[in-house]
Amino acid sequence: MAKPICDPLRVLRVLGVLSVIAAVSFVQRASAEDAAAAQPPASLQGKTCTDAGCHGKETNRKHVHGPVAIGSCKSCHALKDESKHKFALAHPEEQLCSICHLAVARRTVKHFPAAEGQCTACHDPHGSSSPAFLKKAEISDLCTECHDSSEVAGGKKHVHAPVEAKVCTACHEVHDSDHAKLLKASE
Repeated sequence: MAKPICDPLRVLRVLGVLSVIAAVSFVQRASAEDAAAAQPPASLQGKTCTDAGCHGKETNRKHVHGPVAIGSCKSCHALKDESKHKFALAHPEEQLCSICHLAVARRTVKHFPAAEGQCTACHDPHGSSSPAFLKKAEISDLCTECHDSSEVAGGKKHVHAPVEAKVCTACHEVHDSDHAKLLKASE
């Protein structure tokens, strides 16, 4: 059997490293005013939100998002009211992920959540048991939250093997494609 040209897990690992680099770079580029607004509450006494005991569970995952791993909560969150321990997103939600993740939904046909910047519909922004930070263990479980598997199968006696095996990504891209129905190739 021929070895694949590109190992998907290796690609995900490389993308993870690049995400950490982009997050660190983004944080370093922040203006002094933005950085001051995004600092954790003074009550943390020099600790981050994760090591002060408040949100430690965010780092207790098999795969942790780069900014969370380095304690850079301010990459995504800005302090709104210290007395109430309230935070806001540092940027509009639909733009937040694309600041670092530039290559998502750039092709012609876009999956609705990716096109609208609704990344958290499928991804946990802090971490997951999945290297892609998926909210479900299996990608097909995410797909069937919005796409009814019985409609996909169409009530047919003989169902296409990838549909029956619930391997949606065998034929479809998850974020975007140059083909109708997010297909990996033309019909």
